[in-house]
Amino acid sequence: MKDFTLGRDRRKWLEEQEALQFWWNVIRNPRRMSALAPSSGALAQLITSDICLEQAPVIELGPGTGVFTRKLIERGIPESKLILIEASGNFIPRLSRDFPQAAIHHMDASKLHQLH
Repeated sequence: MKDFTLGRDRRKWLEEQEALQFWWNVIRNPRRMSALAPSSGALAQLITSDICLEQAPVIELGPGTGVFTRKLIERGIPESKLILIEASGNFIPRLSRDFPQAAIHHMDASKLHQLH
């Protein structure tokens, strides 16, 4: 399991990079972005707080920069039990780099029925 516990400076840098990537995608294709602002680690912690290993696999719709994905892994969900559905091709390289064991699909969530 990956350790996403980072030093304060590294965590701040990562949050800044994620925010930049988020806003860059908003500018490039605002109609494809469903969030009004990038999600914070605190929000991701709160929303994922009831998810546990017994609920795996987990399908995450619109993982974007991976804020919630990292929290899921911290909660004990193995990366290999994550299915990430991302419509924006701009986030795919980052997700593939950061979560190589996750199943990452570049697709619109309305096409989920096409997965087998």
